[in-house]
Amino acid sequence: MTTSKDKIQQFMESPLVSWVKTFDDTDTVDTVEDLADGLLLNKVMNTVNASNYNMSKVNRSVSSDPAARTQNLQLLVNRIKHFYLTDLQQLIITPLPKIGDISANPHLDSSLDELEKLLVLLLGCVVQCEGRGPLIERMTTMGIMQQQALVVYIKEMTDTTNYVCSIDWNDLGEISRNNLEGLCRTAYLHLQRVAKERDGHFEVLLDTMVERDYYKQVFESTDGGNESLPRENGLALPSTPVRSPSVNTELLDLKKKSRLTQEQLDHKSLQLSETREELERALAAVQKLQQERQEMAAEAKAARMYRDEIETLKVQSAKVEKLEADVKKYRQKAEDTEYLRKRIADLKQQNELMLETKSLLEQKAASLTARADMVDDLQTELASLRAQTESLAQEKEMSGEKEEELMARVTHLELDNKHCQEQIEELTTMLEAEREKSDVGSTGDASNLSFEMTEADL
Repeated sequence: MTTSKDKIQQFMESPLVSWVKTFDDTDTVDTVEDLADGLLLNKVMNTVNASNYNMSKVNRSVSSDPAARTQNLQLLVNRIKHFYLTDLQQLIITPLPKIGDISANPHLDSSLDELEKLLVLLLGCVVQCEGRGPLIERMTTMGIMQQQALVVYIKEMTDTTNYVCSIDWNDLGEISRNNLEGLCRTAYLHLQRVAKERDGHFEVLLDTMVERDYYKQVFESTDGGNESLPRENGLALPSTPVRSPSVNTELLDLKKKSRLTQEQLDHKSLQLSETREELERALAAVQKLQQERQEMAAEAKAARMYRDEIETLKVQSAKVEKLEADVKKYRQKAEDTEYLRKRIADLKQQNELMLETKSLLEQKAASLTARADMVDDLQTELASLRAQTESLAQEKEMSGEKEEELMARVTHLELDNKHCQEQIEELTTMLEAEREKSDVGSTGDASNLSFEMTEADL
């Protein structure tokens, strides 16, 4: 049944197809036929493994020719199988894509499913090849939702055995018991499927041989009359005149069923013994793998402990460096505080001088006031002195306000200085403790730091 246009459009906008289109520099893939031609897919595979890939065998003149499509897709499937087996040491256990369905009619639902399976296998090659860095960066140009969908496909390829299975026994040692049981179950189901496909192909082959022998008998009986017919492929043909086609067909069917039943019985017996031997070998291998897994788990645990200790030491070292930087910062603040302390002392001295000057001026004003009653000539001068006195009074008020402001500032600075000293002492204590833990510093450095902090306080 042909797929609807909406489903085809949905498939062409799927994450897998969008990812493959990132390799299409010329924008030549617009339809399912363009994708099924295999040109772009072979180009992607050539990017993955150019050294062992020959693009000259790719048919570039497809023009919707099923034979040309089959040639290109068969080349692609063979290269994918070879890459998984030789480069990745992995065996494809999922049924291979049916390139015949894809080549004949890419618009069918089954063809789209097979094409999707082919794209998933190709994606697995890309994300596991040696030069996967630039190839994976192409995915970053896609949308977030499409990238997340590709991650699901990648995890299914790398973390499960739905598509491929590792044939490297060293990798099996790292698999947990549950995953190992799942892997054995998958391998067993795959073996059953392979055996079933083999039996199906064998039955088709037998039916074809029987049909060929029947038509050959009919053809020879037509040419030879009542002559005896030859024996071929173990089928005893009658020397009497040829029976009717219906009788011959029933006889051939009975012989075929008898032979198939005997062969199936022999095959099942052999398969049962082989399965029993394989089960014993698998159990022995599982026990060996469990022992190796336990040893590797112990080694991994020890490695994790060492790695955690190294990370702890790195963190402690970073803390020590940060604390040293903080000590330098607070030392600079202590120097600034010392400067402000000296500045405050200078301001206090200036304030005392101003107070003395004020006292002298007040005494002089009092003397002039007393003399003003006695000397009329000095009234003008007295008025001038009064003006000066008022000016000095204003200056006194200003000096008083400034003194209060300075005292408040001195008090604030003293509190800040005290807070800074407390922080310096706390950081010094923390620094000494961290140095003792990480064995980085020495006792001499802590003594020098305490000495420097004492000098800073002085």
